Amino acid sequence: MSVVRSLRAALAVRRIPAVLGMWRDFRPFVRLHFLAAAFECGLLRSLRTPSTREELVQTLAVRRPELFDALLDLGVSLGELSLRDGRYALRGGRSKLIASDAGDPFAALAQEWVRYDNAVFRDLPPRLQGGPLGDYLGPTATIVARSSRILEPFIAAFIRELVTRRRPRRLLDVGCGSGAYLIHAGLADGDLTGTGLDIQPAVVAQARANVSSRGLAERFDVIVADVRAPPSSTIRLPFDLITLINNVYYFAPDERPGLFARLRSWLTPGGALVVVAATRDGGATIRAFDLVLRSTEGCSPLPDRGALSQQLHAAGFSEVRWERLALGQPLDAVVAT
Repeated sequence: MSVVRSLRAALAVRRIPAVLGMWRDFRPFVRLHFLAAAFECGLLRSLRTPSTREELVQTLAVRRPELFDALLDLGVSLGELSLRDGRYALRGGRSKLIASDAGDPFAALAQEWVRYDNAVFRDLPPRLQGGPLGDYLGPTATIVARSSRILEPFIAAFIRELVTRRRPRRLLDVGCGSGAYLIHAGLADGDLTGTGLDIQPAVVAQARANVSSRGLAERFDVIVADVRAPPSSTIRLPFDLITLINNVYYFAPDERPGLFARLRSWLTPGGALVVVAATRDGGATIRAFDLVLRSTEGCSPLPDRGALSQQLHAAGFSEVRWERLALGQPLDAVVAT
């Protein structure tokens, strides 16, 4: 390679810093896609034990070895995998995290970015010209339910403290997702019973399995239901505590007062409605999340504290108390009584 020729070619490119910046941006983009693909094909979990290429091909039932070789080479180039003495192993911190027992929410986050968020930006130009909103949640519902557990440590600590302080007898978790917060609430108070509901059958099946695995199936039932519809005979009213955790975005702003009023009517005297949500008070990541929600059929923009407080007061709640759950992150909880 001629160094002089390369330098001349580089100097001929205008806006060199911007060009170099775009090249730097491409690497994390590729890394994210590698992590999602390596997780989905089972490669990362298989490499919890260092393995040869032949062992991996057999374990993962690879039928296109030339593509698999390219994936392995990419992983090594990114520093996510290592190759020593003919054996591949996990090297990068992200790969090790995703492959760990606690890594599933982070794997789901990579999947969500690749399958959901990418599609939103891909479809945005025609949508700006009047194209329909996207039905993204149908095929990604279980992925979103899994990725939402990244915030679980912050929300779980709040839920456990709330249950311990208020001592509710009956809990309703609206849009219960994986059932994680039913489990945290149930473990915080051995006498608590209740119901989780979600509109996605696959998500409900996942939540039922999770609740059962923790020995809580006799205390908490999980059903397929839309909270907008009248309560079915399987929902036993009233409740002392009702939670909406990371799902208020699925209700349009103009329907929230009616929703909150309905949930208030399901509460016992002195009961509380708790809404946990990311609010419109953050940087680029939150703005991107807001754009994704606005582009998704059945979703609404991120709320702000003032508007949500007004909607709760309009529903008849007299006291509305806000609390930030994660330092440096716009993740908030509001307790309405």
